[in-house]
Parts: sequence; structure tokens; C-alpha cells
Amino acid sequence: MSAPLLEARGLAIEHRGAPALRGIDLALDDGGALAIVGESGAGKTSLALAIMGLSPASAVVSGSLRLRGRELVGLPERDWLAIRGAEVGMAFQEPQAALDPLMGLADQAGEAARVHRGLSRRAARALGVALLEDCGVRDAKSRARDLPHRFSGGEKQRALIAMALAAEPTLLVADEPTSALDARLRLRILDLVDEQRHRRGLALLLVTHDLAIAARRVERVAVLLAGLVVEEGPAAATLAAPAHPYVRALAAARPPLGAPRDARPLAPAPATPRASALGCPFAPRCPFAEARCAAAVPPLVDVGEGRRARCLKPFAAAP
Repeated sequence: MSAPLLEARGLAIEHRGAPALRGIDLALDDGGALAIVGESGAGKTSLALAIMGLSPASAVVSGSLRLRGRELVGLPERDWLAIRGAEVGMAFQEPQAALDPLMGLADQAGEAARVHRGLSRRAARALGVALLEDCGVRDAKSRARDLPHRFSGGEKQRALIAMALAAEPTLLVADEPTSALDARLRLRILDLVDEQRHRRGLALLLVTHDLAIAARRVERVAVLLAGLVVEEGPAAATLAAPAHPYVRALAAARPPLGAPRDARPLAPAPATPRASALGCPFAPRCPFAEARCAAAVPPLVDVGEGRRARCLKPFAAAP
């Protein structure tokens, strides 16, 4: 079998002594799609930034993270400059923070191609216009020099996706690409990501807090809690019958996509518990917890059908 496009083994990140990731093991093949799911503080964005070589200077990164077999942990910035954008493109979650307010949107969309593919400024702008049009930004040619504040939130999010595609990467990292959009625009942006991924043969790493969205958009899902993968496996099966109690709580916290808001009352979403170096981070809120759950972090074990769960009693009281 060929090596994965992206592979993490024991990947750990600390920020000023506080753990953000605690030994992540994941793999993503060429053309595959993996969602990283979890609530705020689970470690999703820390993982996405590590894949882009954008971890804060205060972060201590250890373990292994490989792209096409090349080790990325400890890579100097000059090497990251050749990878970032060219091999891995990222669509950030906050357009206001990611876009230069003083640079025309088409120039920004084509900038990565100018840097990595040697295009002239004029050619890069033309490519930027084409990418914006391809991503559904209306009148992109006549608005090529317009600054970001002249565009709507949905258009700016589409521009971030266009920017991530400019240098023709093999992996697209989409970090909560719809977090600031309403439900209608959210579905359109997710459809756009799907369309571009399949058209270009990209691998996709989708970061989201929504398990139901992940299950409909990717083949595999990994659920993070307090910096740990608590469940990983085929997306549809994981949503249909989660093995870990925390994942069941996430699945129960929202109705299916397309259901009316009053279809049924929502169960309260479990807050991310304080990370414990000793036991399962969900143990304080788990209805099935035993004394041994607080004694040690459970291992990530095979629970069948290509699935793994970090639980001593997987599928306990599952429907």
C-alpha cells in the first residue's frame, strides 16, 4: 500500500505548558476527505495550524507529522514557505482577519500562484479573477481591484477558498469555513468545497464543530476532546451509532440537517471538560463512568468496521 498523503503519529502541542494536542494519530490518503470534529478548545485549530506550519511561536510541537513521507515537525520556516500554499492550501475561518484590507481581492486570490508558480502580477490577477468566478463571486472581472470591504461575507469566504486553490495544492485544509455564515450560505459554501475538491482531485481536511455536517461531506471523521482523538472511523457509521458517549452527546445536540428548528428539543451540548492528565476527559460528565475511567486515559482501541474509540466501555447503552 502507498503511504498516506498526510500522517500524524503521536503529534503533541503545548502552549506555555498547557496541552493543546496530546498524541494525535491520524492519516489521510490522496484524494480522501477527513473531518476533525469537536467543540471549542478541543484542539481542532491547533491541528490545522500545525499542518500549515503556522503554530504560534510559543507552541512546543513534538511527535511526527508527515506530508508524503516528509517530516514536518521541526522544519525550518524557509522550507515551510515552499510547502504552504503550494502543497497545502488553507481556507481560514475568519475572512476579516485573513484578507488584506488594502489589497484588491483578485490580486489576493492569485497571490499564491505568483509566489509559487512564478506568474507575473498581471497573470496572477487574471488567474485570481478566474478563481473568484469559479468559486461563485459575481462580477469578479469588473470588481477585480475592489477591496475586501466591498464584498459580502459569503463572497469573502468564497475568496478564501479561491486563494487556497491558486497554487494547485494537493491538500485543502478548511478550518470552520462556514462559521460566520447563515444556514443558506453555509450549505452553498460546503457545496463549493465539495465541487472544487472533486473537480481538482484534492484531499480535504475539514475542521468543524458539527458532526452532522461532517458525516455528509467526508468519508472519515475524527472527534477530538481535550486534545485527544476519542473516536475515529467512517463518517456515516460514526454518526449513526457512535461508540463513545461524548460523540453520542454531540450527535444528540442538534437535529438532522434540513429538519425544522422545532422538530424536537435539543439536548444540551456537553461543555468541553477540563483536560485531565490522569483519566478520560469526559469522565466527569459521562453517565457510564467508573472509577477506572479517572485513573488513566483509555487507549484508542479497535471497535470494528474500521473504527476506533478511546473508551473502556464503547457502545455502552448505545441505541
